[in-house]
Amino acid sequence: MADEEETPKVYFDENPFIELFGGESKSVMKILNVLMSHSTLGYTKKDLAEVTGLGESTVLRNWKYLSKHDIIEKKGEQYGNTQYKLNQDSDIVKKLYELGEEIRKFREEETDLAEYRELETEED
Repeated sequence: MADEEETPKVYFDENPFIELFGGESKSVMKILNVLMSHSTLGYTKKDLAEVTGLGESTVLRNWKYLSKHDIIEKKGEQYGNTQYKLNQDSDIVKKLYELGEEIRKFREEETDLAEYRELETEED
């Protein structure tokens, strides 16, 4: 059995996605989706709760992950409320945009392949 490759061990407490997003990854992704889709706009935490459909307490609970990793930054104040936006200088944000672009390309390739296969099937 010495010739067989050993299965790599998975250490969940050291997973970079869990470190980045905590146990609330779906909620964080909803927040990130809004911030990345409208990266120049400022949002209060209450705005983000309304736009994402999450509860304010959920947004607040996830805020620590976003701020800890400098994913968000303060944009300013409006009517006494602090607004936040995506930190475009964050290395993590840059990588998230790159990952999003790669996923988009992958989906396009899969769609093209599926359409091609569908056309081949129709021709038969």
